[in-house]
Amino acid sequence: MQELNIFPDVQQLNAGLAQALVSELENVLGKGQHPLTLAISGGRTPQGLLARLVDHHIHSPIWQQVEIIWVDERHVPFHDPDSNYGNARPFIEALGVPSKHIHPMGQNPDTVKAALEYHEFLTQMIHRRPDGQTLFDLTLLGLGPDGHMASLFPGTDHEHDTELCKASIQPESGQARISLTLPALNSSNCCIFMASGAAKADIISRVFQSAPNPELPATLIAPIHKPIWFLDQAAAPQN
Repeated sequence: MQELNIFPDVQQLNAGLAQALVSELENVLGKGQHPLTLAISGGRTPQGLLARLVDHHIHSPIWQQVEIIWVDERHVPFHDPDSNYGNARPFIEALGVPSKHIHPMGQNPDTVKAALEYHEFLTQMIHRRPDGQTLFDLTLLGLGPDGHMASLFPGTDHEHDTELCKASIQPESGQARISLTLPALNSSNCCIFMASGAAKADIISRVFQSAPNPELPATLIAPIHKPIWFLDQAAAPQN
């Protein structure tokens, strides 16, 4: 059974998740492990969380020790309003994360080459990790209305990926994306899904009721510990 945390509204969801994130990483840091690795998703969902971290957790010791990895990216210039990195950057810089610890995706204008470069970066990073096996201490994931997470969409074979990052295409818009793969995402000590709003309730119910199913990529997430869900009441599964 996956752990489920339900909050009355999105503001309390962000507060609860921010506290859980900081506590988890402070616990890892307290064991003497650093740098910490935090993989974050893009899109609108994490914006409130990042703002909460800046407003209430800016003095945590983790920010000088954490490395920020992106779960996925829209392959657009960083100044573009669609850029996941561009949207998150002001919050991350406000937290005081050293610039050398911030690792945006998509620095090569060629999408396939950019994905390969990120794969190579992650391959080098895993060798520096204390256990030499897991990539991320904590991974934050959103959930799309079709059951996708990261930029791993239904209708594409993700289960046989061997690389850690790959190029992707958003099916409806045709937009070029870069995404961590299942081998990378599942090399996490902890994965947290966050979602809010009634529009997500149906797909969350389907994910919770489904066995691992390639047509619902979120069901393929299997990190070291079972995924944890942070939802507001509107998004909570109905069954």
